[in-house]
Formats: sequence, structure tokens, C-alpha cells
Amino acid sequence: MNESNNNKYYYNKYYDNTDYQTQNSNGSYYNTGQSEMNKQPDITRYSMKWYKYVIYFQLFCSAFVNFVNAIRFITGMQYGDEAEMVYALWSELKIVDIIIAILYLAMVPVAIVIRQQLKNFKRDSYYLYLGFCASDFIITLIYYFLGFMVTGLSDIFNISTAVGSIVGYAVFIILNYTYFNK
Repeated sequence: MNESNNNKYYYNKYYDNTDYQTQNSNGSYYNTGQSEMNKQPDITRYSMKWYKYVIYFQLFCSAFVNFVNAIRFITGMQYGDEAEMVYALWSELKIVDIIIAILYLAMVPVAIVIRQQLKNFKRDSYYLYLGFCASDFIITLIYYFLGFMVTGLSDIFNISTAVGSIVGYAVFIILNYTYFNK
């Protein structure tokens, strides 16, 4: 072996995902890696496509959609041209819609804050992201529940749509949890 190969750095995946070691000329190794306090997660082993999608598109899009939903609920646009008739029949529904609009409006800055946390690789920021996804799901459930309680009708607040939303959100949250725990 020539002298340049005797003291080479290598990545020891069996020792620790973030530690680098140096091999001495006698074949022994010593740690030249980061201290325990300064360790960053090894994010290079996994595909970052979903992560980049989340921080560059999804959270911005979620903020925009939540803002639009807040406007829809404040104005009654979700009922189309029959908003006045719906509110005339169930005046309490206007209060429900305003509560839901406020919740959606509160989600707008939360999406941006979580995006910044994820972008800067803050420790455990993915839990905030999963909570954000769950809160969007919870707002939907609150709307269906309160709307059904006010109207007593399942025709307006379609149960099959609610079940579809529950299944969709559950799958989405489970897949994200699995991805971010890698």
C-alpha cells in the first residue's frame, strides 16, 4: 500500500450514521466525527423528492387553499347560489361557517411556519407537519359534525364524503409518518 492510502477517511455506516473515522497505518481506527451534540440527521440516504415537494409546493399550496376556504366559508360560497336560502333555514349554520373560516384562516401562517421549520431541518419539525395535516382533517370533521348537528340532515353533509375524507387523510398521515421516520 502506498502512503496516501494508509491514512484515509471513510464513512463507517456500521459505527454510526454521522461519524467518520480515520484508519492509521497500523490498521486501527479512531473517531474524527462530530460530537454527539452537533450531530445532524443523515438525510442523504433517502430520496428527497417528497420532502422537496412538501416544502416547495404542498405547504404553500395548503396555505393558499386554506385562505380560499376561509373566504368561501365567510361568504357562504360552499352552498353556491342557495347560500341565502340555507342561512334562512338554519341561521346557526352561519356561526358554524364563521368558526370554520377562522380555523382555516389560522392555518395559513401555521403552514408557512412549519415550512420554514422543515426547510431549516429543525429537529422533530416533521411532527409539526403531521399535526398540521391532522388539524386540517380535524377541521373537516368539526365542520361535518357541527353542520349535521345544526341541520339534522345528512344530505347536505354527505356521510360518504366524510368517510372518504377520513380514509384519505388517514392514509396520507400514515404515509407521511412512515416517510419522515426513515
